[in-house]
Amino acid sequence: MHELRRPRLATSVGEMFKVHAKRVAITAILGLVGGLLIAGNLPKLFEARTDVLIDNSINFQNYDPTIQAILSRYNSGGVETEMSVLASKGLFEAALAQVAEQRRDPYLMRDADWLFKRFEVLQGGQDSKVVVMSAKANNAQLAADILNQITQFYNEFREKKTREAMSSGEDVLKAQVARAYGDMKRTEAKLVAFKSKYKITDPIVESTRLAGYQGELTQQRDAAMSQLAAISAEVSSQRAKLQVLPRYTKISLRQTKTARVLDLEQKLAVLQTERLSALQKFQPTSQKMQEYDRLVSSLEKDLLAEKERRFEEASQDMQIDPVRAQMESGLAANEIAQRSLQAKIASANSLLGQTNSKIEDLPNRDRAYNQYMREFEIRQKQYLSYLSMQEDLKRKIDSASGSAIALFPAKAEETPVAPDVLKLGAVGLIFGIVLGVLGSFLVESLRLPVRTSGQLAERTGLPVAATIPLMPRRAASRMLAGLPDPNHKPAESFRFMAFSHLAKEGGAPKIVLFTGIGGSVGCSSAAAQFALAMAKTGVRTLLVDCDLRHPALTTSFGASDESGVSDMLNRTMLPAEGMDIAVETIHPNLKLITAGTDGMGGLADYPTSHIVGIMNHMSEKADIVVIDAPPCDIVADAARLVPYVDEVCLVVSAQATSFRSVPMAYDILKRSGAKEISMVLTHASPQDEPFSKKSSYLAAA
Repeated sequence: MHELRRPRLATSVGEMFKVHAKRVAITAILGLVGGLLIAGNLPKLFEARTDVLIDNSINFQNYDPTIQAILSRYNSGGVETEMSVLASKGLFEAALAQVAEQRRDPYLMRDADWLFKRFEVLQGGQDSKVVVMSAKANNAQLAADILNQITQFYNEFREKKTREAMSSGEDVLKAQVARAYGDMKRTEAKLVAFKSKYKITDPIVESTRLAGYQGELTQQRDAAMSQLAAISAEVSSQRAKLQVLPRYTKISLRQTKTARVLDLEQKLAVLQTERLSALQKFQPTSQKMQEYDRLVSSLEKDLLAEKERRFEEASQDMQIDPVRAQMESGLAANEIAQRSLQAKIASANSLLGQTNSKIEDLPNRDRAYNQYMREFEIRQKQYLSYLSMQEDLKRKIDSASGSAIALFPAKAEETPVAPDVLKLGAVGLIFGIVLGVLGSFLVESLRLPVRTSGQLAERTGLPVAATIPLMPRRAASRMLAGLPDPNHKPAESFRFMAFSHLAKEGGAPKIVLFTGIGGSVGCSSAAAQFALAMAKTGVRTLLVDCDLRHPALTTSFGASDESGVSDMLNRTMLPAEGMDIAVETIHPNLKLITAGTDGMGGLADYPTSHIVGIMNHMSEKADIVVIDAPPCDIVADAARLVPYVDEVCLVVSAQATSFRSVPMAYDILKRSGAKEISMVLTHASPQDEPFSKKSSYLAAA
């Protein structure tokens, strides 16, 4: 039908969604175009990237803590700290100044802040020593030059700091080496003095020597004690025998010892006494004691040989008994030997006591010796360690370098990274969508819609004659499309409108005009529903389609080829006596005057006389005339007819009409000469309107 092709506002949730979608689509397209235009006009931005390995792997862990503290100026904090240095503004500006000098572009430094904001330093991964540097500029080669210069400056800076720290560490190490050498020498001197004091060449050898000497002294003492025991027994026997022997005997000749025997005995006694004295000072195995033993042995042999010779003959008088004399001589020799052995035993015991003391003191001496030795070894090890550190540090100073190794130099990439056309287009599209959604809902919120007839009556003070509830689009379309159906029934609210219309005091109005506010408010449907309801009461009803531009009623009844209003206005078809221009409909008591076939102009284009003639003709042909006119706020056709009608029904949509438009339309109608104005609300809330729940009531029955 012709009405469906006209622009119209949503009459359901689905149509309202389509309206919003249309608005959003338009703004989204505009946003996309705007984003693409912005991307096309922005200057191009190029990016250069390089991967740098932060190699601060010089190991100072085995160094002295003092040296580590000095060298920590170089190993200052790992990859994170080095990243902070690389990302510092000072290093960036220094590198940029060098690039500006190389490019002979002094104005480049004016863009330092802008370029620095587009410089990034990122870690390649968790616990990774690889750092990714990127720089953006309006020139691809400039971005690459900046990165390469930053890497070079950073390495020069780190190499300088490394050498300074290592030189300071080397000075401290030299002092530590000298001090450690002095400590080692002093400890060595103490060790030498201790060994000299106790005549120690080797503690193990000394211990073995003392144990052997102790055994030798014990053996000598035991042998002397055995000899002493035998001699002591001999002395006791000789003394007992002397007691029974006579001292003198008579002989003619007296024999006496020779001078030689007496001399040898005296020398032997003196030599044995000296030997016992020397044994207290010297070891039994010493050369001195061996010399004494040799002399004693020689004298004893000489004495024995001389005794074997004959004694000299003496006087013929009384003399000492020879046996007794010989026994006394043997006793004297044994007593001398006894004293010698006692002295030897005493000397052995004395030396053995001294040796035992030395052996008992060995653990203390060993501990002292080991302590001196351990202290010396510690000092020596410390000295060698400092000396090794010094030599190692010298090698590292000679090979010191920067700590950033560029895995590959930055290269100029000719493909720009900005503006990102896709990104800006997407942003523009999203912005357009958001703006469309907000704008569409804002437009709808500013409409100040009236949802119920009660609200409309309260806000306008005008009566609401009938309502058409909100229904799906197809159901709304069937209200017009079903008019040619003989079983089509008007809405219950229009039945009530017809009954109340007939019950008015002073009689029912003869001519009723339906007009709307804006398009697609359901004005034609409302006029047709009211006319059908009046016809159902038995009143002769004439439905007139005066919307010459959009003849929805004419189209609905399938009478587009029938002459009508436009033909009468153009005088191409004039009503004659006995001739009825009205078209009979399928519904009893309901006739239709179509919009006509002669032109599609408006009623305002025709003279007043023509309008008056048509109005008079229509009023003569029926008990009530229902006119469907165009919207009163869009064209003046409704205002042209208002002076000749008895009542105006202003059709308002609860969805499409803003409350602000109602006073304006009312003022138009009143100024046009409207006698009485009532209102019809379409698209009303089914839950809040009377006569809108009929179907549910009948279904329950």
